[in-house]
Amino acid sequence: MKLFIENFLKEFVQNREDVFGTRCECVGFEYDMNEDGVKGNQSDTISGCIRYRNENGIILLSPPLVLKAPPPPYSCMVLEALLFQFVNEIFVYGHILPFFAHLETSVLELFPKFYGSRTQTYPESTETIILLENLRYSSYQNAPCKSFLDYAHLSLMVRSLGKFHAFSYLAKQLDPVHFHAYALSLNPIHAPLIGKFMNVLKINGERGLNNLALKSEYQSFIPVIQHLLNNTEQIYMSIFKNERNNPWAVVCHGDYLSNNVMFKYDKGQPTHLKMFDLSISTFSSPALDLALVLYINANQETRDLFWDQLIDDYCDGLSSLPIPVTKLPSRDTIIKELQSKAFYSYIIASFFLPILVAEDLKLESFQQLLPPEYALCNNSSELPVNVLRDVGLKIGGETATRHLVDILKDMLNRGIIQNSSPSNVGHGS
Repeated sequence: MKLFIENFLKEFVQNREDVFGTRCECVGFEYDMNEDGVKGNQSDTISGCIRYRNENGIILLSPPLVLKAPPPPYSCMVLEALLFQFVNEIFVYGHILPFFAHLETSVLELFPKFYGSRTQTYPESTETIILLENLRYSSYQNAPCKSFLDYAHLSLMVRSLGKFHAFSYLAKQLDPVHFHAYALSLNPIHAPLIGKFMNVLKINGERGLNNLALKSEYQSFIPVIQHLLNNTEQIYMSIFKNERNNPWAVVCHGDYLSNNVMFKYDKGQPTHLKMFDLSISTFSSPALDLALVLYINANQETRDLFWDQLIDDYCDGLSSLPIPVTKLPSRDTIIKELQSKAFYSYIIASFFLPILVAEDLKLESFQQLLPPEYALCNNSSELPVNVLRDVGLKIGGETATRHLVDILKDMLNRGIIQNSSPSNVGHGS
């Protein structure tokens, strides 16, 4: 284990009497042999317990923990984005959630316990660590699949999301000065990566468009959708910057999908939810989070059957706080927010949904589709744009393409994409 982490754990044991008691000393870290460490593009995680000696000399173990740290640095641009992500996550856990909890404590029920963090900058590098509760030891489990969930899971997701968003409206009501100071401090971390991946996102978006164009009844919409894809960067910047002036803007999770939540079950039914991975939290329209759930974790059959009910469930979550909130968006307002911003979720879905579909259907993975010369590359951020494009258009096969076409059709039917002049970028009325 890195010296930086070892020193952090030693100080953590000494300073957190609420967790360990007085005069305790860290003597090591016991890795969880039942869980493999997870390595990813955004973070590496290690599970285990701190071994410590109490004031009576007895060796004990801490509660089960997850240690989250950045992976080895890549390019300067990617490293900057990763560090911003960790700064964001630490800020949400360490400042925004405690601020919300000061107003109403039930917000903490939606997240794992946050034990602490540290960031240390050296002349040529930066070290960061986040220490969180290991939810598996509280009987929480990952979703049964990474792409499409059933109504029971989706209902709990949107209800929990509505409740989380409601804390922003409560804070605007009770302490607007501090709320906006916190919310506006979140880093717009998408900016460092937009330039590199914008062309890839546009081309992946055309995967669904090109197949939709084969259907004669949608021909009049093809130029409109193409215009939206050509203006992907403008749509991105609007979502992550201009929405700060939206009176309904909230602190968004930013990446609210099934891979960033865990469920607790009773007799096979999901009853409780915890959300995590707050690295791209931002201050924006609530549609940013809600649309991701509706267009990446719900398939078309589920949208057809339960769209109205899921909107109602989200609104129920908005109104679920024990303290009355006087100014909440109406159901009609939420629908208008979706109509004007949800095309963003198609752009995201065009890249990530095929990957999730491929994993669930046991199809060739992103890694397996890479050319031989890139087979050992573990970080997609380091791949050339043309490689990302070619792999992105293949992964998930015809099944993934069909789901992307379904999203475009649904957005047309719901007025998110309108057959009107494309001069007004991206958005329905």
